[in-house]
Amino acid sequence: MNMPAKFPIPANEAARLKALDDLAILDTLAEPQFDALSKLGARLFNVPICLVSLVAVDRQWFKAKHGFELCETPRELAFCNYPIASGQIVTIEDATADPRVASNPLVTQDGGIRFYAGCPIGVEADVSLGTVCIVDVQPRTFSIADQEALIELAEVASSLLKAHQRRVTAETQAAQLAGQATIISTQAVTLATQKRVLDQAAKIAKIGAWESDTKSGALIWSDGMFEIHGMEIGTPVPYGPHYNMYLEPHRTRLKEAVGRAHARGEPFDVEGPAITADGRKRWFRVVGAPVDWGQPSERWCGMKQDITEQKRLKYKLETLARRDPVTGLANRSACQAALQDAVKQSAGQPVTLLLIDLDDFKGVNDAHGHAAGDQCLRQIASRLRSLQAEALVARLGGDEFAIIPDRTVDADAGELARRIIEAIRRPIECNGAKVHLGASVGIVTAVCGVSDLMKRADLALYSAKDAGRGVWRFFTPELQVAAEAKTAHISQIYQALANRQLEVHYQQQVELATGAHASFEALVRWRQPDGVVLAPGAFSAALDDPELSRQIGDYVLDEVVRQAREWTDADVAFGRIAVNLSASQFADGSLVAGILDRLNTYQLQPSCLEVEVTENVFIGRNASLVKDKLGQLRRAGIRVALDDFGTGYASLSHLREFQVDTLKIDRSFVSRLGRTSVETAIVQAIALISLSLETEIVAEGIETATEAEYLKALGCRYGQGYLFAKPMPAPECARLTRGHNIRMVGRLDVWSGP
Repeated sequence: MNMPAKFPIPANEAARLKALDDLAILDTLAEPQFDALSKLGARLFNVPICLVSLVAVDRQWFKAKHGFELCETPRELAFCNYPIASGQIVTIEDATADPRVASNPLVTQDGGIRFYAGCPIGVEADVSLGTVCIVDVQPRTFSIADQEALIELAEVASSLLKAHQRRVTAETQAAQLAGQATIISTQAVTLATQKRVLDQAAKIAKIGAWESDTKSGALIWSDGMFEIHGMEIGTPVPYGPHYNMYLEPHRTRLKEAVGRAHARGEPFDVEGPAITADGRKRWFRVVGAPVDWGQPSERWCGMKQDITEQKRLKYKLETLARRDPVTGLANRSACQAALQDAVKQSAGQPVTLLLIDLDDFKGVNDAHGHAAGDQCLRQIASRLRSLQAEALVARLGGDEFAIIPDRTVDADAGELARRIIEAIRRPIECNGAKVHLGASVGIVTAVCGVSDLMKRADLALYSAKDAGRGVWRFFTPELQVAAEAKTAHISQIYQALANRQLEVHYQQQVELATGAHASFEALVRWRQPDGVVLAPGAFSAALDDPELSRQIGDYVLDEVVRQAREWTDADVAFGRIAVNLSASQFADGSLVAGILDRLNTYQLQPSCLEVEVTENVFIGRNASLVKDKLGQLRRAGIRVALDDFGTGYASLSHLREFQVDTLKIDRSFVSRLGRTSVETAIVQAIALISLSLETEIVAEGIETATEAEYLKALGCRYGQGYLFAKPMPAPECARLTRGHNIRMVGRLDVWSGP
């Protein structure tokens, strides 16, 4: 059938129209069950109009209608075309803003439709004959719960259509058999079934309907009303005293809302707790409207729903949204809200915030497991709560806590911080063992917004950590200045990276015994627009930023592998190139695969590359992750070097556990060789360690031939420093691979190049 495309047409239109014709329901007389359904729908959703609509080939006909004068409309005006075509609920919260219906005369006329929600109905699956729809002359929202209720109402309507279908079939059979008595019996059973369906739907939704007469005081309740109030059906319910079941102040609020609605002839919708006849405390939602819609009326009707479970769920969700599930403290969101309240109530007076970070907490999780870690966090939370009962204590996440002291309590923030650190230092019983933790505290006392308070407290906390941990620090303007300078500096380096102003220079490593070239170390440099080249010390703040450090590390890896390929093609015997890896690169799950992919892309052997890690990366928080990735690299054939050995906390056990190929002696030891016996002994000890572990040694920062001779005598095989070569761009490095020689002239140390 060809129809103008003024509205959507279902794919099964022919089958749908046949099913509607077979149902023989169009233009039939009103039926009480359908009328009851439309009236219930209007009350249930507190709308003026509820329709049971059936859509034929060229018209929309209403089997039941409440609050609507027309009996039918042309099909092209029917909103119900859309849910019928889609087979799903369609909601139009504001018809004037919906291009599908904005120009519809039912919308544009005075007092026209603004809100519509319709759900398909039918007697067969996937064949929509019409809809149950609700309509309002005001725009409104329609929640998920509302949609579920409308689906239940549509199921009842579909049941009524099926009952009608059965009745039509029964009537046809009865006419054939001339069994009028059978038809009457079938109709009675059908009506009783449908009543049970309606009653069951109301029971499931915990809904009851009511009607009142304000003049006579008559109050009529449905069976559902008696059930949700725990009362015997038919128990007299006086009009006025029924308010007494509500608790104050909700009772007064309900009376006032109903009174205003009666005076204005407007609907009302209120919620409140009540004590039912059987002694239960329940929450009810009551909606009502005048029977003569939009006019002052003595007769009112409405519905009442038991919403206790919804209230309990909402409270539980709100509690979960405000509380940390591990410690029971306020969470970050609740802390920020409390901080906002403190700022509002401060009347321009300073607000204090303390941020607390646990020191070495990761070790608890690693040694005892996360369950034990949670147990420690709960004990820490208890100790923090006991320090100042009036304060708000929150867990912001991980091992970070916050305290907002009560402004009415005269307390010194520094003294509170001292007590916090002492409380956390006390041993914690954990799985039969004693765990020792520390804490650092950042404090801010200022007149500013929540965001600035958090930022300043963070800066103070970072200052405390930098001071060695286990201490507290107050925010000072100097910290802000330094932070802003660091941010600006990081931004400059990001820009330099984007503009390819960062370069990779290479510093030679030589064999001390012969002066022959051994390898290179790749070092990043920043070339300024004026040609000045800056070493990493000039932009160390950028290297402390995890994301920027990772990007710079990836850039260096790309450049080194590309340069290695270029030197290989030019027959430059560069040996191998050492590349420094940062902690942020180890946090990248694709680090190992990325390095191996680069080597494979440029067809290079893994042995041409060496990765260097410093002690703070070697034994830092992610030591197990670093160990795993370094092991993968070594197994692939890439050498591993420990940089700046002896300046940190790496021990012999770490060397045994991590299995490095090279130890690099820091220049702080090299520069003091021959001046103090301590440095000489340390270097000699490192050389012996290296010999025992069968690792190579590279001494850094060699600037004189005397230092080179000392190191050679102490057993150090390789050296690196300005004595041999400064870091330089790749094009200048090829000549260095031809080797060097050392010669001693009298008391002067002379280094002779090639």
